[in-house]
Amino acid sequence: MDLWERARSFAGEAAKRSQELSLEAAKRSSVLVSETAKKSKEIFSETAIKSREMAAEATKQADLLAGQIMHLASDIPVPSIPPIPAISPLPSAAESEPDAAELERYGITDDLREFVNGMTISTFRDFPLQGAVHSWLGLGDSRRWIN
Repeated sequence: MDLWERARSFAGEAAKRSQELSLEAAKRSSVLVSETAKKSKEIFSETAIKSREMAAEATKQADLLAGQIMHLASDIPVPSIPPIPAISPLPSAAESEPDAAELERYGITDDLREFVNGMTISTFRDFPLQGAVHSWLGLGDSRRWIN
């Protein structure tokens, strides 16, 4: 039985040691997480400070370049643009009436003017069909022209 007691004692010690190791691992894990979080905050803080410094430096450089550009631009002569001369307005159709001889030359007669003034949309609704126009004009078979 001595063997049995020794085995039981050994098992008890192993369980106790296992529990101690588990507690120690949990404590170390907690410390590791805490240190990692602290280190992450430090890195973030340093990064934020460096980014602000870089932004300030970039703004400073941009202002310096803008000043140099303005200085260089002030040295470039700007050519003067001559004023555009005024253009006389074109006479409108209502102001200048063509003379009767010119109208007659183009075939615009008083009878034609009366005829055109009498036209309305209904005049074109009652117009003959395409084929009838062709035969009336003596162009032959209207089917050749339709398509």
